[in-house]
Amino acid sequence: MILEANKNKGEMKMTGKEGMLMGGRSPDQWLPEIRAKMSPAEKKLIYKWKDIKEMYIAPWPFDPTPIVKEPKWKVDEPFAIKIAPIGDYMMKSMNPNLEYSTEWVRDQMMGALEAGACAIHVHVRDANGIPTLDPMYYHRVIDPIKAKYGKDVLVDGCPEGGTTFEESMAPLIDFKGVAETAPITLAAVWWSNTLMGISKEAVQAHVEFMQAINQKPELCLHDAGSVDQARDWLIDTGIYKFRPVLWRICTGEPHMSTIHSPKAMFEWYNFIINRILEVEPDSVVEISQCGHGGLWQLAYAAMYGPPVIGVRMGTEDSMFMYPHKDELVADNPGLVRQFVTILKAIGRRPATASEFRKAIGKPLEIYDK
Repeated sequence: MILEANKNKGEMKMTGKEGMLMGGRSPDQWLPEIRAKMSPAEKKLIYKWKDIKEMYIAPWPFDPTPIVKEPKWKVDEPFAIKIAPIGDYMMKSMNPNLEYSTEWVRDQMMGALEAGACAIHVHVRDANGIPTLDPMYYHRVIDPIKAKYGKDVLVDGCPEGGTTFEESMAPLIDFKGVAETAPITLAAVWWSNTLMGISKEAVQAHVEFMQAINQKPELCLHDAGSVDQARDWLIDTGIYKFRPVLWRICTGEPHMSTIHSPKAMFEWYNFIINRILEVEPDSVVEISQCGHGGLWQLAYAAMYGPPVIGVRMGTEDSMFMYPHKDELVADNPGLVRQFVTILKAIGRRPATASEFRKAIGKPLEIYDK
């Protein structure tokens, strides 16, 4: 063995058949111990390849510059959490932990905000537990939350479920200057065994009206075809004016899209996000907790990076904590706390309402009230 030293660079290298510098004892000292443990078959193979040169070729210690200077990934630390405790179809028969009262919805939202959420998506039920667009019930939820959190919470309205356009718009009109965003479902979707359809004219009317009262439309996708509809009906026509375009991927529920494995989840989100970026390269995207995906969907969303800027989570669209178990979500604040633990474990944190507004292009000054 021949050891060479470069005094100027402090580097050391070896020449000779060993090919690698080892600390402490030399190979001549410790290899006999290894040979004593070899079977005859192992010794035969070692002898067969005795003239192979190992790939390590000095200098040692190696130059760490490429590793030290490796660029950081372009991922923002803040990640938005929007909570949605109740919707139109999830029932106590599906998850006994659900309640329908406005007090329960309000308390679930407040608990989630304390746990790290920065936005609320509001549906309400009437005294009989039936979905309603009556603003009286919305006020029972939204008013105390805004009174407590002010500009530190973003309110996401829900203009869906009316028998007329006017009925659907009623909660948005009543909360002008309070609600900042609102979703619009594109096209026809199957909810389990029930078909819900919305026409091109209705989609365009919703988006035009939302923007007229300064509420940013959130384009809700339940399948890949909805990307084309958004392009044809809203973007290429110039009807969707606010930028960046805000999308939410709401897939995973039965009969909407086939996501029954981790591989399917990875492939699906990557596929549909790439289709979104083909239509509108500067888009921002939220991912919804839907179906059985639970915390796995949320964790993947947090690791995806741009253009995914946040999640909508909660018991509106999902009963389950995990995709490989039947464990039900016990409450929304606890679900948010678990997700925040995941965010922190990967070096991210919950976004504030101001950071969420900045990400989706909503001016903060309008909401400094």
